[in-house]
Amino acid sequence: MIEISRSPADQITRAEAAKIIISYLGYAPLAEMQGSYPKGYIEQAKGLGILENVLTYGIPINAEGLNKILLKALTCPLQYIKGFIL
Repeated sequence: MIEISRSPADQITRAEAAKIIISYLGYAPLAEMQGSYPKGYIEQAKGLGILENVLTYGIPINAEGLNKILLKALTCPLQYIKGFIL
């Protein structure tokens, strides 16, 4: 798993924002099963309606874009996974 560490002055990309939000909502295990970072997190965010069809996920996200995805994330159900067997 890739850890993301930033200073407050650093910008984050759409992919990094998706990883943070998906992780906080509890969908990280499902995202990891869909292809890890960044693909799995982006796909999970798109599936939940948090991210739309944005072609470039590597560019920094601005405050307006972050506000939009955070508002969409507020309507998503939390995912609780106690454990699973593959």
